Amino acid sequence: MVRRAPTPATGSLRMPSSADVAQLVERRLPKPKVAGSSPVVRLTKAPPRETGGRLLHEAAGEDWLRYTLDAARRGTLPGVVLTGATFADAAAEWLRYVAEDRDVKPSTLTDCRSVVSSRLLPEFGALPLEDVTARRIENWRASLGEGRLLTNRTRNKAVSILGGIMERARKAYGLPSNPVRDVEKLRERRYDATRFDFYSPEEVRALVRATASEQDGALFLTAAFTRLRRGELIALR
Repeated sequence: MVRRAPTPATGSLRMPSSADVAQLVERRLPKPKVAGSSPVVRLTKAPPRETGGRLLHEAAGEDWLRYTLDAARRGTLPGVVLTGATFADAAAEWLRYVAEDRDVKPSTLTDCRSVVSSRLLPEFGALPLEDVTARRIENWRASLGEGRLLTNRTRNKAVSILGGIMERARKAYGLPSNPVRDVEKLRERRYDATRFDFYSPEEVRALVRATASEQDGALFLTAAFTRLRRGELIALR
């Protein structure tokens, strides 16, 4: 029998290695009764058993082997599935999807394109989709804004867009899973109005009077009293 010690964190069994499986299958081969005949491997039909910290018996090993072989045949075995697409392909498809199928606002689309081109493509663009892992995403997120301060809200926004791209890739390219689901969201600081010194209505009007052109004054006035974002202001006609 193959003994597997429980992991310290969870007490669960580790998966047997390929050498363990090969040894297990070899021991299960029946002795041929006729010279030159080929032995037949008989796999048990018993469902996987919960073994906890006990010995990993032969039936559990055979169940794992059968599951692995079935997953390989279906093309869903982690690390084996090949979509043939890069992250850049998936990003282009997602941008098309949100623009045409979801029909998002022009300002939202502009925002998404900016994040994709400035933050996501430089890091992931040339990678095959299968190589975009949760660990790689976390390392990239930690490196965001090197040399300047980025809030957790900005980092979460970039990861959220990345999650949308990978989710679309799961449906469009057959990616088995979305790795962003395994990335925990960063804690965001709650909004505190006392941290900001806002302009009063009279100060806003004074700023408008001091602008170099009527167009600039109109933009400042509209921004102050409508709460439109910069992209929404620029999109106005």
